[in-house]
Amino acid sequence: MKTLAEICDSAVAFSYRSIDRLIVNAYIPTLQTPGAVARFLRDVCHKPILSPVVFKGLTDRFVAQVQRFAQSHQIPILRPTGRTKPGAVAQRVLRHAARANRWGVVAIVVHQESARVFAGYHAGGRTTNFRVQEDRRLVNHYYFYLRDRTYGDGFVRISSYPPFQTRIWLNAHGYLAAQLRRQGVACQTEDNCVVEVADPGALQRAAAQVTARLVEQIARRWLALVPDPLMPDKRAAGYPTRFSIYQAEFSDNVIFRQTQVLNRVYEQLLRDHLHLGRADMVKVIFGRQIRKKYAIGVRDADLAPRRVPGPHRIPCHYALPESASGGPGLSPRPLDLRADRDSLHEWRAARRRHPVRRASGDANPGGPGLCWAHVQGLRQQRVPRRAGRALRR
Repeated sequence: MKTLAEICDSAVAFSYRSIDRLIVNAYIPTLQTPGAVARFLRDVCHKPILSPVVFKGLTDRFVAQVQRFAQSHQIPILRPTGRTKPGAVAQRVLRHAARANRWGVVAIVVHQESARVFAGYHAGGRTTNFRVQEDRRLVNHYYFYLRDRTYGDGFVRISSYPPFQTRIWLNAHGYLAAQLRRQGVACQTEDNCVVEVADPGALQRAAAQVTARLVEQIARRWLALVPDPLMPDKRAAGYPTRFSIYQAEFSDNVIFRQTQVLNRVYEQLLRDHLHLGRADMVKVIFGRQIRKKYAIGVRDADLAPRRVPGPHRIPCHYALPESASGGPGLSPRPLDLRADRDSLHEWRAARRRHPVRRASGDANPGGPGLCWAHVQGLRQQRVPRRAGRALRR
């Protein structure tokens, strides 16, 4: 099968393949079970009683370390409100840091999220008898947003509660842009993509350099820039950091010289896939299938595809017949993308005057069927309870 770049070869400026976004887990393998955490607290931290006070002390020490780090480096600590995401809060600081040519950690965002934690619970008996149990709680996570001259922008997220789950977010396109600037190759990025480059070969070679060894190198470099939840002597006691891939996104980017060629390709794709709107394709798209017990009155004749040739005329597969009262329905002619706006307003007005009704083909052979484009009209009708629930899903 030919690729899009091969089909539109004459209109393609350049193409390249690379990793898009990469999220890496940084974890301590010897702190992943309740027994391992109990051993760490007793043998390394010298805490024989595994009460909640011990876990709170680990959290308080890390939070105090983050505050001292922010004060010494003059880094703002931000807290999003409502449903605002941490990235939206940090974008303003990142843009200001780019204008000021600041590098390193430029912002710290505190956000409460659900996390896997270990906590101490009373095991019964004596008041000093506690056990470690795995749990899931809402705890504060610290996002360290940073700018790196060599590897681009990213952030490190650390949970404030044991086992201090850590994730590192890397944008490979930011790495590619940083590498091209270091090599003196002119380039321009837009919407997480390199849209202009003086040497496409240098771009592809830089993308091929993103290997597992390089990702681990970037992760260790960025972890060295942020506070460590464990003290150095605790690390030396046999608690190193290991890495695993949490999420990887790969992109095959094709940059066009002429957008008209791409528009024609999209129009052809629309023609070839409009059949996905048919009622019998509901199970394929939504995991549900419209059955006779729903009594929605779908007739095969109403769902027959209607096609017309032409590069600028994309057909509408379904038409609404004349209503039972004799009023106008949806015109059976194909939808013209260059139609006058007045026709669209007229169709909307007719749709408001003659809404779709539930009808049975046996009770009213000449009555209206159901256009799949009007399946939203079922929300305003009385349908069986299970059917309405299925359609709302």
